[in-house]
Amino acid sequence: MRLPFVSRYDLEQTQRGFLAADERAAKLSAEATEAEKEIRQWKAKYNDRCVDWEQERARYDDQLESLRHELAASRAMVPAEPLTDEDKQRLLASKCVSCGGSHSIACPRVKRMRFRADGQTPVEVEFFPDDQWPKSRVVFLEDLP
Repeated sequence: MRLPFVSRYDLEQTQRGFLAADERAAKLSAEATEAEKEIRQWKAKYNDRCVDWEQERARYDDQLESLRHELAASRAMVPAEPLTDEDKQRLLASKCVSCGGSHSIACPRVKRMRFRADGQTPVEVEFFPDDQWPKSRVVFLEDLP
C-alpha cells in the first residue's frame, strides 16, 4: 500500500488551518465565558431587585395592615350616635331584598344575576354562600343603636 505524496507546503497549510481554528475556538470560548459572566451579573441584579420589591411590598402590606387596625380601633372608640326615626325610615326604605341590609353599591351577597329582556326584572339570582360574602360592606338595622 502506497501513501499519497504530501508536500511540505500542504502540511504547513493544514497546520495553519488548525492553528487558525484553534485561535478562533479560543476566542469564541473567551467570548462565551465573558457572556456567561455578564448573564450571571444580570441575574444577580434581577434577583436583588426582585427581593427589594418583595421586601418593599411586604413593608407596604404591614403598614396597610397597621393602618387598618388603627382605623378599626378608632371606630371602636367612637360611640355611635343613636339613629333618628327619619334615618331609620330611610334605611328601612333602602333595605336590600337579597341580604336584608343597607348598602350603597350592588349587593355583595349576589354572585350572579340574570335579567329578562326588559333589563329590569331578574330571572335568576345566584348568591354567595353565607360565610363567603363580605358583610362588612352592609349596614344591618339590627346592629345599629
